[in-house]
Amino acid sequence: MGIKLKFTSRKLSLVVLAATLSLSCLACARQSDAEGKAQPAAVSNTEKGVESKAPVQGENVDKAAALGKVGRVVFMDKENCCDCTNTRQKSSWNNLQAAVDAAPAKPLVEVIHLDSQADEAAVYLDLEAVMVPPGLYFFDHKENLLKMLQGEVSQDQIEAIFN
Repeated sequence: MGIKLKFTSRKLSLVVLAATLSLSCLACARQSDAEGKAQPAAVSNTEKGVESKAPVQGENVDKAAALGKVGRVVFMDKENCCDCTNTRQKSSWNNLQAAVDAAPAKPLVEVIHLDSQADEAAVYLDLEAVMVPPGLYFFDHKENLLKMLQGEVSQDQIEAIFN
């Protein structure tokens, strides 16, 4: 007399991701509570100065490909998170902005929040799961995944993908 659970791989991935992120934030929250620190919210899209945008349909892909290897970057973070995750997200976001500013060809940048935009996030999580937010997905102009980085990402790591 056992309980039978039926999960698709996508649902199972989301369940595992949610459990991992919850445990990670719980550990950080306990550490912060022990140290008496407050829990600030993550940086929002408006604070980052970025609009979430999808690639333009009908764009001349060959012409765009000549401009740069990376056509689009998806920055996947959490809106509500602990101090350590928030610090990691801000650092990675600043490094992404600096790398995009230094790049000769500017890729589109899209921001998706794992905790409040689960349906949008699921598309990317099916490609490669984010175990330590933020996750940065780099796509070429034909929407092929070139690389995925996660955790605290340096400007050098991002520039290496752009070049």
